[in-house]
Amino acid sequence: MLFFGEVAARGRSIVVDLEAMEVSAEGRHWSFELEDEARMMLMQGLDAIELTKTRQTHIDAFRTADRLLRPWVYFDGDDAGEAGPGNT
Repeated sequence: MLFFGEVAARGRSIVVDLEAMEVSAEGRHWSFELEDEARMMLMQGLDAIELTKTRQTHIDAFRTADRLLRPWVYFDGDDAGEAGPGNT
């Protein structure tokens, strides 16, 4: 870590190549490991919420199918007066 501080103090570049998973500075190279999802998030500039939003189509499809299988889990407000689980 001290090496990178010295490089930065001299105004030199430190290059992090996410595709190659390699850090380079002053002619030296170090490889590193990163989980695929974390690497993709960094490369695309996504946080966890934005990553979830990229899967919105799949989420919507699941919810539509799940609503048909388990309608009691979803409360739309339209059936507030109807008898059902939890209503007496």
